[in-house]
Amino acid sequence: MADWYLYVIETDGQRLYTGITTDVERRFTEHQTGKGARFMRGRKCFTLRHQQRIGSRSLASKAEYAFKQLKRSDKLFWLAQGEIPFHPETGKLSITAAATTTPNHKQRKTQKAAESRLRHENSRIIQSGLEMTTEAKQDPRPYGTEDASFQAAGGEEGIKKLVDAFYKAMDTLPEAKRIRDMHDADLTVSADKLYRFLCGWLGGPTLFREKYGPIAIPRAHAHLDIGIAERDAWLLCMKEALKDQDYADDFKEYLMAQLFRPAEFCRTRD
Repeated sequence: MADWYLYVIETDGQRLYTGITTDVERRFTEHQTGKGARFMRGRKCFTLRHQQRIGSRSLASKAEYAFKQLKRSDKLFWLAQGEIPFHPETGKLSITAAATTTPNHKQRKTQKAAESRLRHENSRIIQSGLEMTTEAKQDPRPYGTEDASFQAAGGEEGIKKLVDAFYKAMDTLPEAKRIRDMHDADLTVSADKLYRFLCGWLGGPTLFREKYGPIAIPRAHAHLDIGIAERDAWLLCMKEALKDQDYADDFKEYLMAQLFRPAEFCRTRD
């Protein structure tokens, strides 16, 4: 019996379409030629963002449903990792199956409050039609929609500057000494990986996958001793780096709230 795969295609306007099939290449061609799902007909610029072997058709259908229930920002997060942690028996998204620790109640409450404030602020800006200080109008798309976050971060150049400032903070902050010691003396590769990861995670080009292949954050950090203190030190470096960036204040707050997730996924102990 042929294995079933879950696949994700990005179309014009950076819309994401999720489906299942036993032959990803054949199904992708069908979509391109207008023989696939009705949603895809008439669309252009097809890009296969992800494919993953699931197993039986039943499991694949459950995995498809679970992935489609995610917010776009969460979908982009898992696509940037390169591997979506579906439970092998239920097909549901399973963070514990990826050897991660989910945020506790207080952390979730704080994160939700920050996201709620940001949604309110974004709506206020859009409704009022305020202009940015650069004399360009505020992008009407909420952060986390299409490439809005990537553009708010200044694109590839802006993200490079953020990463440079991040590792400068790691080199100088006393609180970051322990996590700095986990890195090589030469930070070139680490900086390149973080830059490429952030580009894809923020809705831009998937540069990490192009150079290094799929990434699974928990697996990539499994050999390190990372607890709450180390996670918070990483976030402190990012907070310090953001001070030097010409980002909108609400975007800085949004970014810190969202970065809690990958930082938390790096934890290997309590």
